[in-house]
Amino acid sequence: MRPLSLKSRIGFCIAAVIAAALVVLSIVASIEFKEAMLRSVDHRLRMTAEAIRETILTDGFETEESRREIEAILKGPRETVWLGYALWKEEDGTIWLEQTEPLNVRDYLRLQAQPLPKLDEPSILVVKDGKMVGQMLWMRFLVPAESGKEGRIIHLLLAASSEYSYHETKEYVQVLAVTGSILLMISIGVIYSIFRWGFRPIGELTERMNRISEKNLEQVSFEFGPMPPELLPFVHSWKEMLQKLAEAMSQQRRFTADAAHELRTPLALVKSTLQLAQSQPRELSFYRQSIQHALEDLDRMNRLVEQMLELSRLDRAELDGTREPLDLGAWLEDLSEQYSSYAQERGFRLVCRRCSAWIRAHPQQIRQLFGNLIDNALQYGPPGTDVTIRMEAEDSFVHVQVHDEGGRIPPEECPFLFERFYRISKARDRHSGGTGLGLAIAQEIAILHGGRITVRSNPQEGTIFTVVLPLEEKPSAS
Repeated sequence: MRPLSLKSRIGFCIAAVIAAALVVLSIVASIEFKEAMLRSVDHRLRMTAEAIRETILTDGFETEESRREIEAILKGPRETVWLGYALWKEEDGTIWLEQTEPLNVRDYLRLQAQPLPKLDEPSILVVKDGKMVGQMLWMRFLVPAESGKEGRIIHLLLAASSEYSYHETKEYVQVLAVTGSILLMISIGVIYSIFRWGFRPIGELTERMNRISEKNLEQVSFEFGPMPPELLPFVHSWKEMLQKLAEAMSQQRRFTADAAHELRTPLALVKSTLQLAQSQPRELSFYRQSIQHALEDLDRMNRLVEQMLELSRLDRAELDGTREPLDLGAWLEDLSEQYSSYAQERGFRLVCRRCSAWIRAHPQQIRQLFGNLIDNALQYGPPGTDVTIRMEAEDSFVHVQVHDEGGRIPPEECPFLFERFYRISKARDRHSGGTGLGLAIAQEIAILHGGRITVRSNPQEGTIFTVVLPLEEKPSAS
């Protein structure tokens, strides 16, 4: 099943809230309307009962004049449908006036067994008999004594149909349902229009993102019109992501082109050497020399491939739990002793001035980092000088300097030394066997360990590579 869009989900939620609000309001309004209609029936009953009482008190009970007045009162309000009525004396139950169709109110009252109401305080009862629905008023009042007669208590029962009230309530509910449905449809239309207007900036971003491809990534324009404040963080993140992607793809293209160029040279040399040896019969020494040159070029190509694979692994590497605490000072001293013989063979003296500093690192990667820096210093420093490794712990970082006394790197080229395949003098690097990847690998390892590498070079100070790594607390003895 295809998932709903964000616009549809929000729209359905708002429509559901509006529908729920309309239903609640309609229910409340219908209940209030029904209560008002029933109160109007109650009010007519009370007014009619009061008018009958006043007539009896004025014209007397069981007089012909009172009968005519009461019948006129009961016939008066056309909107009232009487279900039945009765007037009788309390002392003997003698009925004076009565209507038993369609409801015998006295029998109905007897069946309900209601308690007597207080004098002059009428009570209202709900009538439900089959399909008949109505309200009944039961009232007791005292008729004062006349000459030669005692005062008496009169019972008055009036039952009026409330079917009209329920009918009007039903029609009112239908009107509310139709009106609510129309309002809901209008609300949905308005919500949809508002969403189209509100989501327009997202649509523009989507359209621009759909037009982006690997061929035009570097030409993408990051200029936008006015944007809602809520979208600005997304737009800024999108810009940064595209810039990083463009930079990464540019680096990948340069790396691919440089790698192809670097691999083409030793392959061409091997091919030309073998073709020359094959072109005509030669002396045995010439074949040996040709094979030696081919093997040297293949060794160089093998080192290049290995370093490219190492860079690829470092690009995919992440921080993990395989690192271990490492005493960098003691470890660098051991590394210096391993390189001392090689340095002496090349006419250098390797000096290590260390201090105690603990870091958390991959030992093999840290060895490769500083090994590359030491190799670089031994290859390009002036023979007969010192290559110095100097450590200094400061705040939460340790600074390690690898210093040679060459100082022949132009200052404007220092920022590019860590780019892959970058060389200052290609002739010198090819003669010394360099591939242009050693410093790039060192930088990747430093970044992977939360650090950085910087370089400065001038004839007065020489060339100084500085590695900064975060310190780790010394592990407790177990």
